[in-house]
Amino acid sequence: MIKNYFCSFVLIFLAGFTLLAQDRENGKPYWSLGIDGGGMYIVNSKFTETNFHGYRLPLAGQVYAHYHFNEAFGVKGNIFTGISTGSDGAGQYYEGYYGESDIRFTFNALALRGEGVSDRTRLELDLGVGGMMFNSTMLQRTNDNVRPRLLTRIPANRSSSSLATIIAGSVRFSTTIFNDLSVNFGGQIFMALGNQWLDAYAEENDHSDFVIMPFVGLSYAFKNVAASDQVIIDETKYQALNNNIAELKQKVEEEKLKRDVMTEDFDAMSKALQREMDALLNEVDSMQALVAGQRASERVVDAKTDFAIVKDDSDDAMWRVVVGSYPTKELANRFVARTQLSKKEMIILYSERTQTYRVIYKSFAALNEAIEAREAARKEVSDAWIIKL
Repeated sequence: MIKNYFCSFVLIFLAGFTLLAQDRENGKPYWSLGIDGGGMYIVNSKFTETNFHGYRLPLAGQVYAHYHFNEAFGVKGNIFTGISTGSDGAGQYYEGYYGESDIRFTFNALALRGEGVSDRTRLELDLGVGGMMFNSTMLQRTNDNVRPRLLTRIPANRSSSSLATIIAGSVRFSTTIFNDLSVNFGGQIFMALGNQWLDAYAEENDHSDFVIMPFVGLSYAFKNVAASDQVIIDETKYQALNNNIAELKQKVEEEKLKRDVMTEDFDAMSKALQREMDALLNEVDSMQALVAGQRASERVVDAKTDFAIVKDDSDDAMWRVVVGSYPTKELANRFVARTQLSKKEMIILYSERTQTYRVIYKSFAALNEAIEAREAARKEVSDAWIIKL
């Protein structure tokens, strides 16, 4: 009865951990298959002597299929077979043949390190329940040349086997040696609950037999085999990717805004430079005369009184804001009459060299003052320019 309760508890415990394991986000699920080989020893038997006539090597092997929910948790189905012998050193010895199958819950202890668990190295712990079929015989040998005498056979019918409920567990270290092929070594234990006949002998205080198996083996993980219609998403990485995309979008918008501002500034600068070029083209004639050291004689005509004054002293040259240039004095006076610009300082200069009448809005000794006046004049005359004479 206690054995049944204990097995039920282990099964419920494993089922709960299996459900918990499927909620963990630590890699995607995959299958692995493995095979192990090693020795088999009943540790609480009195038959521990191995050097006797008829002794057989206590060899054991097992195969298993392991489903990994992720890199931390999994569940495994295991099939085991082995042979064990031993003597008490006084002529009695036993031979046993064993076959066992079980299902176990597995946990990779390296997952306790947190994020970034390597899938190439594992320290795996497992625990499960199963059943063991066995046939064991105890014999008495008095002489090496005499056939041994049968003392006990479990079960009594040699062609049948006895069944023991098993609690199985193991510790396994695994490391990948090539692609998805790994080498494993470790040890496992089988506890036959309430059954003390694995070695065909029951001592007074012997309630359960224990079998250990040190082993070494190989396993192969099928990590790259996935259903074609299955898409597995790592939520953490997906969220991080979304955050990166949002940051990139924000940077793109910021760069676009900067580019738009730079484009507007460039357009404004281009227009300003074009205006300056137009003004410079209009001033080429006076700049040439200034560079060459020529002194142009100017007849100054007062816009209000319509009379001329001749000036040929270049030492009095000033920066002048030009708002019009005409071939006749009449046209220049007509512009002065209709313009909305202030006429308080406005004059007309006649250039004998170019034979044109230039309407001067204002005159300044300083260039920066002339520039300010030119910008004000351009509100009325868009192509106003500056000349020095």
